[in-house]
Amino acid sequence: MILSFTPATLEYASLMAALDGACFDSEVFSEDMLVSLMKTPYVFGFIALADKRPIGYNLVSVAGRQGDLLTIGIIPEFRGRGLGRDCLIHLLKEASVRGIKELFLEVRPTNVAAVNLYVSFGATKEGLRKNYYVNELTGEKEDAIVMRLPV
Repeated sequence: MILSFTPATLEYASLMAALDGACFDSEVFSEDMLVSLMKTPYVFGFIALADKRPIGYNLVSVAGRQGDLLTIGIIPEFRGRGLGRDCLIHLLKEASVRGIKELFLEVRPTNVAAVNLYVSFGATKEGLRKNYYVNELTGEKEDAIVMRLPV
């Protein structure tokens, strides 16, 4: 399998919305939200391709030397192969080129794989946002761990 990346641009908003829906079961970025984000000059990211097939994407919002990791996801059938790690490595390299020194992010405590991935890159837990995530189908709420990830 050959993993490659293409810049996330406005023209891919529909694709990113579909990927987001496949990656997450709640708090999904709609196409309209992604169009709005991609029209700004301070958002960048990448679409991950496995043998040219879109399998995930990520987005960062930049604020000077800091950024917010808005989303990063790999579709379920491609998880567990280290592709999320590869996507994060690619994203961190680009963030460094752009002069970003640290990223902030929120992650579900139950998303142990993601928490462990971020910690393996040196991320630290900075706080907790109570009831941050809401499952749109069940109404169940879940906290978010706020993390700081060095670039």
